[in-house]
Amino acid sequence: MTGRTCCRRGAADIFSPRRLAALCFRRIFDGEEALRLGLVTRLAEEPLAEARRLASEIAARSPDSTAAVKRLLDATYCEADDRRKLHLETALQRRLLGGWNQLASAARGLGAPPLLQPSFAARSDEWLAEADAEAEAEVRAMLDGGEVEVRGDEVSEACA
Repeated sequence: MTGRTCCRRGAADIFSPRRLAALCFRRIFDGEEALRLGLVTRLAEEPLAEARRLASEIAARSPDSTAAVKRLLDATYCEADDRRKLHLETALQRRLLGGWNQLASAARGLGAPPLLQPSFAARSDEWLAEADAEAEAEVRAMLDGGEVEVRGDEVSEACA
């Protein structure tokens, strides 16, 4: 299995046995305990308002850049090989550089007046097709009881 990384994205890969027990026994706990268990990253006085604020912040960013970040996180979550992580990050950056949304981001980042800032273009169909392929592979693997391997720019069923 040299050069291949298998990644089960099951609950055991994300939560410790103690956290799983808290979830599995359907015990009700408050936000403070959820924070201690690592089930949430932070607490907010007004969670719905905070969620909307965060969603607005993400929606205001380049849709291609947001897709690339999600792709990188999804593909490298279980990846131990830093070299492969860096290779994927480089490939994703190359796809972003020089595109319309990168130009729009640069204009905003350089402080161009709002009237001179170009609008973001819709997310490229290329990102959508990749996301669809990844989701389909993960669902297929879950239904078959297998695992999903994420490698660079591709997703495949693997690791018997």
